[in-house]
Amino acid sequence: MYDDFDQDEIDEILQDQEAEKRAVRGQIKYLDVFRRKTRGKVEDRYVDPTDGRLGILVIQASSPIYNSRNRTTWRRTYIDNISPYFVRLAYWPTGGTPESFDHWGRDEWIYAGLRWLPSCIGILICMFGPTDAGGQVRNNGFYDPFSYRFWTYPKTARNVFENRLSSRNLSDTEGRSIRPRKLCFLDAITRDNPTGVLAEAEWNDRNPKYIFISYTADQFRRRCKTEDAKALHKVARVATKNAGVPAYWTDQNCMSTDKEEFSKDIYRISDVDRNSHSLVIILGESGGGKAKKIPELLVGWGTRMWTFPEALLAPPHKEVLVYRRGDEDNPVAFSRLELSHQTWAKDEFRLRVRELIDHYDNTLTLSRLELVVILLDCLLSRETTPWAEGDLAYALMGMLRQQPNTDTSDSAFQAFARLSLVNDSDRLLERMICLLPKDPLKFNSRDRHYWANLDDFWDAKLWDVEPICQIAAIGMDDTVIIDGAYAATIHWNSFRRVAVTTKETWTRMISRGLLRLTPVYLLSGIAALLSRSTQVGIAFMTLTAVFMLISPILILHIYGGKVWSTQPWLFGFEGYLPIKEIEKRIFGFPQNRLTWAPYSSTLSQHRPLESFLKNECRGVDPTKNAATKHLVDRGPTAEYGQARVFTLVDTNTMTVTLFTAERPPVVALLCGSEGGMQRAIMCSYDWPTQTLYRETVLRMETRVLEKMSRVGRVSFGLRRNVQGKPDTWPNSCLETTVLANGGNWV
Repeated sequence: MYDDFDQDEIDEILQDQEAEKRAVRGQIKYLDVFRRKTRGKVEDRYVDPTDGRLGILVIQASSPIYNSRNRTTWRRTYIDNISPYFVRLAYWPTGGTPESFDHWGRDEWIYAGLRWLPSCIGILICMFGPTDAGGQVRNNGFYDPFSYRFWTYPKTARNVFENRLSSRNLSDTEGRSIRPRKLCFLDAITRDNPTGVLAEAEWNDRNPKYIFISYTADQFRRRCKTEDAKALHKVARVATKNAGVPAYWTDQNCMSTDKEEFSKDIYRISDVDRNSHSLVIILGESGGGKAKKIPELLVGWGTRMWTFPEALLAPPHKEVLVYRRGDEDNPVAFSRLELSHQTWAKDEFRLRVRELIDHYDNTLTLSRLELVVILLDCLLSRETTPWAEGDLAYALMGMLRQQPNTDTSDSAFQAFARLSLVNDSDRLLERMICLLPKDPLKFNSRDRHYWANLDDFWDAKLWDVEPICQIAAIGMDDTVIIDGAYAATIHWNSFRRVAVTTKETWTRMISRGLLRLTPVYLLSGIAALLSRSTQVGIAFMTLTAVFMLISPILILHIYGGKVWSTQPWLFGFEGYLPIKEIEKRIFGFPQNRLTWAPYSSTLSQHRPLESFLKNECRGVDPTKNAATKHLVDRGPTAEYGQARVFTLVDTNTMTVTLFTAERPPVVALLCGSEGGMQRAIMCSYDWPTQTLYRETVLRMETRVLEKMSRVGRVSFGLRRNVQGKPDTWPNSCLETTVLANGGNWV
């Protein structure tokens, strides 16, 4: 049984089998970056960057949200002030008062005076212990990494040698069709062969020129024995004679009857269209009705997905003849440009259709990216009767050079990914994942084409994005495997003390020395008084009193001032806090170290400030916008699955960003740049499948790359499947995420 395994592998297999017998039913297996095997029940977790283990996801939240009864799938905690006590004490007397003494009144002076002495006494007590307020420099001054490794085989790897033996190779492509499999010849019509259909081997010396018949199944039913089918062939024979060619092609008779070959023939229709003498469109009403005129029927023909590429791929610079059932003696001739006007004049993408026609007529050259984007937009607006999940990709495939083998098990996204990776599409997928849909509800959660929403919030086009990663494979369940992206872990459970570098001045050195000498003077004064050296004791006690009374000023001076560099961290919390409050809870007191990011998220706001520098761009509090303020106020009552407001603090760039997401992202994944900024995909982590899912996209300054490490291959998806509301989850799948608060989700 284990002939192909070495002894170490056999031992591991046997150990795993024993562990499986002892495992609790319903637990999920997980293999971490260090190959440690663990099991656990389903709940929100994150990868701890310090040891690579899974940790329970705990989110710090603002008071209104922490005290609410919202239902979420993650645990919550309050936002703590992590600055040293002596720094907090130094700020306590003046906290809550105007920054400038010029704006102080009698009440402010009394307020500060009453708190001053208790603050000084508290600081003196703190001086007897360690007083290091600086944080730890870690990771060689880098952000905390994402300690992750993807262990399983993908569905289809970009490099054939990485596939399992049972996987289909991505490089395998369908052979292009030089000739149709079958044609309907006029001179081959007999009683036994009423349509004159002949396979290629039966053509003998016949001229293989043919016209391509285009129609819709709504107007002509596909079954060959119906009156609609007979009428279609009747008009086709008239059109063939008028064109002066011996044959015509129609999908009713000229495709294979073998199921597997028929599937391939569907996606080779584009080659048949390209090789034809000309395109003929046959219109009509099922059953032979005549109520509708040609313009109306032509619009109906143009709404179908598969007729759209037929019009584009027809031989260029040849007129398209339009025949109507029952009036086949009076065809109407259109140039392709006029046909597009008659068919798609009221289409929202009519101008893009014009660009495509110019491209295929060789009067305008579109780049590969432009071509795919425009084709996607146009095809998505068409109707079709689904043949397979990947129909959209297969219709698109006919208009591109490389045509990969179709896989009936592919979803719509996987089929498109397979197509884009095979073709030289200028890293289309890598660019797509960096976009943030302007209207996320354009495709509902069940729409199989949710991934095709390319309308970016910041109005960036695909060609504006420069990828810094590579798609290495197509994964399972609508995922791709990304390699070479930059990644950083976001800390949600609490802030950390931040290591700060400031300029060492002589005033800071003296202030630091005086603070450290204060306990020495106090002890010396007490010792002198006890030894009856009264004058010496009084002198020391006087110095102690003076230094103690100015200690708040000394501390604020030591730990204030301009910040030259900091230890990079990404902190997050749910909800909103004023920026001064955020700074106070991290550094102990506000001093304008942090600023609002001006254009990082969909909620970011900025405005010019010209009081000193002309046209200075200044980020402003996003809640000044009424819509954003409403989102913040709705936070405590937000339903499960609704977008929630989160805040991200970046101590490298010293910026604060307010953004919305359905779930708290635990990793920032930088995959591309655009407009002088990095596109950071904020991802939640589905640990049972080892997959990162996009929650939103932020724009970060490019200099963050200098402090961020790359991550290996990661499984990535654009849409996370959520199994209903928390109260609908089966008990076997629900970990103890209910904390002590009357049994409520907190």
